Amino acid sequence: MGLFDFLKSPEQRKQEEQMNKLFKELFPNGDAQLNTEVQHVRDLLEFKYTKESVKQTYLYACAIYYLSDDKDLHEVVGSILRNDKTSVTKEDAIKIYFYLQDKFARDSFAKLADKLNNLSDGYKLFMIAKGGIVELKKAYKDLSDKGKFEVIIFNTLILLQGYQEKFPLKYDKVSDDLFTHIFNQAREYQITMTNEKLRDFINNRFKFYSDELNEQLINPNHLQTKVFSNFYRQPLAISSGDDHDLFEYMEFFPAYLGMINWVRQRIENF
Repeated sequence: MGLFDFLKSPEQRKQEEQMNKLFKELFPNGDAQLNTEVQHVRDLLEFKYTKESVKQTYLYACAIYYLSDDKDLHEVVGSILRNDKTSVTKEDAIKIYFYLQDKFARDSFAKLADKLNNLSDGYKLFMIAKGGIVELKKAYKDLSDKGKFEVIIFNTLILLQGYQEKFPLKYDKVSDDLFTHIFNQAREYQITMTNEKLRDFINNRFKFYSDELNEQLINPNHLQTKVFSNFYRQPLAISSGDDHDLFEYMEFFPAYLGMINWVRQRIENF
């Protein structure tokens, strides 16, 4: 307790504790990290503002971004501009927003990497396959549990292809471990297929998704509308359906490509 902490009300002490906790979450390496990031932001804003002015704006922007549920650009930037300690223009607030987007993406991946270090390769692959769901829904829309399982199957195909190329001698053991986690996830999603039927279903989906990915390589104009249908319209249907809502598909497709690239980067760096 500080020298005059006894003079503070319980509410003041509680608020101070919450602020200290938030600061540690935002800047786990303390003031040194904050000062480095403020310097980066000042550079990004071409040193148009004083260090203290940028620091106050950046601290508030960090807290708003971190605590925001959907991280919407307009809401976060609007909150930054409404803060009475903000002294940046709307254009510069937008630059801070995208800096924060990169910051928290890096932090999230670093935390994930730390967690994965002591896990089996099979579980690491499963976590990456499942992590692709987050990438897809951030850029497009959330999915049902059945749709999430379709995405896990899709990403697993990409991961196993990459893993087999990099570690052929470990492939059989690791793939068995990976499928154990996938089957467990099916139960969590309350997918009621027997293990035998689920195994056959996944093999059939592997064939379908492999054909779709190969067709896309051959013909970049090939529409992945059946994949879209599997993810969002008719997940876990025995035969893949199709969806011809092209306006909706055009919103889905960039997010889909972004997820594929995210998964491929993870296995390339495995």
